[in-house]
Amino acid sequence: MFAIRPRHWLAALLAAAVASALAAAPALAEGPYSLHVKVSKSDWGRALDLSVPWDLDRGSSPFDFTHEDGDGPDMARLRAAWTTLSRMPDHKAVIIEGDHSQVRAWRESGSLVLEPLDKGNDRGTLVRVPAEIVEAILQRDGRLTSDDLANLLRRRREISLVSVRSNHGQVQVWIDRNEDGEQ
Repeated sequence: MFAIRPRHWLAALLAAAVASALAAAPALAEGPYSLHVKVSKSDWGRALDLSVPWDLDRGSSPFDFTHEDGDGPDMARLRAAWTTLSRMPDHKAVIIEGDHSQVRAWRESGSLVLEPLDKGNDRGTLVRVPAEIVEAILQRDGRLTSDDLANLLRRRREISLVSVRSNHGQVQVWIDRNEDGEQ
């Protein structure tokens, strides 16, 4: 997940949302939660606002980021950067060296912010991942489990998973409790 190419992010996030909707069909039976994916201002010239019911108890999480594609930092590098950033004040940045790229990373308002430093189309891309999501992913070596999501949702009504802003578009992914499925 921490490969930062915007087009890859848009495709990966949409694929994760659609995969969760299609592959976890039993989880879609009017679950107490909804998975949302919102794409706006995309290269495709269209917006997408997808919301699917999701029962965390009946399906598995589609958020498994253990497959690295070589474009961004791996989990070990991300873990080291997050440990360093956790000891630093907000807005102080570190550079994460990937095999084929560099990413500037900093903490801001309870989130990890990632910005690619490559000279290509990725310039101007900002990826925001809430700190609690980063910590859950790192604790599971790249997996965000349904149990992790359920624990986070017990404490609040909605959790943001990621938001991406780039010259190519904007993507937001979050989970919230259904109005009808209140627990």
